Amino acid sequence: MKKEQPEDRRSKVVAVLRSASPCSYRTLTHQAQRLLGSMCGEEQLQQILQDVVEERMMLCSTSEGQPDVLVAKASKIARDLYYVPQVGKAVRVNWADGSCSETIDVPEAYTKLLRSDLEEARTKLQALMDEYAQDFPDAVAVVYQDVRTRAGLAICVYKLKKNPRQMVCSSWKSVWNVRLGADGNTGRLTGTVENDVFHFEGCEIRHQCTLEYSRDLHFQTTEELVSGTHAAIVDFEDAHAAKSESLLSSTFLDVLQSLRRTLPISKQKFDWDVHCDPINK
Repeated sequence: MKKEQPEDRRSKVVAVLRSASPCSYRTLTHQAQRLLGSMCGEEQLQQILQDVVEERMMLCSTSEGQPDVLVAKASKIARDLYYVPQVGKAVRVNWADGSCSETIDVPEAYTKLLRSDLEEARTKLQALMDEYAQDFPDAVAVVYQDVRTRAGLAICVYKLKKNPRQMVCSSWKSVWNVRLGADGNTGRLTGTVENDVFHFEGCEIRHQCTLEYSRDLHFQTTEELVSGTHAAIVDFEDAHAAKSESLLSSTFLDVLQSLRRTLPISKQKFDWDVHCDPINK
């Protein structure tokens, strides 16, 4: 049998962790250590955690009074440095424990990539996205300049919802890009929305949905660009959320509940976890 190479194991671990249910950074670290086994070197472990967190998105707490940092690909400046556009600072993440170790000035090389003519649109769109995020208990929306293309904006939306009593938790991740045309009056909005719902009752069942969206933008002023982008994002996400809620309530959760057999006399739900070993024997 061919021996598994470290790079093959690393790819498998990253794939498993990316699809895992929402959890704390400590839990994510323990899962990675268990999956890596003897191949778990400290440097390799931290690199895997960084790759997974950037893909899944994670909120990292900072000092009191400062906004939480959204660790995502769009906010990455360097190896462990992430941009916080709301305050114009950079935050260094300690991948040993997932904490924000320090806040520093943004490197000059990065600030040179930011366009002053886009900052007004970014700031105004950020204000609207902040209002949108306030409608959800654990949500954040951050607007960045797209420094890779220098031709638009990148918007990241992250939501997390937990309901332990119903044994359900869900995460929502959407990444939007506004690419502006050369004429200054047109653009194109593209986005990807990923919605994961996990039901955990004796085992974990995952319901995942990924949708892509695109729309042409036409505007004469910065206000029209901002309002059109905001309206398109909110309308699409709200419509997708409503459809997901309908699907889950009518099929997914009903099927899960029907699997918990009701005893004929006491009407109590049969506890499969307790009785699975005697039954197997």
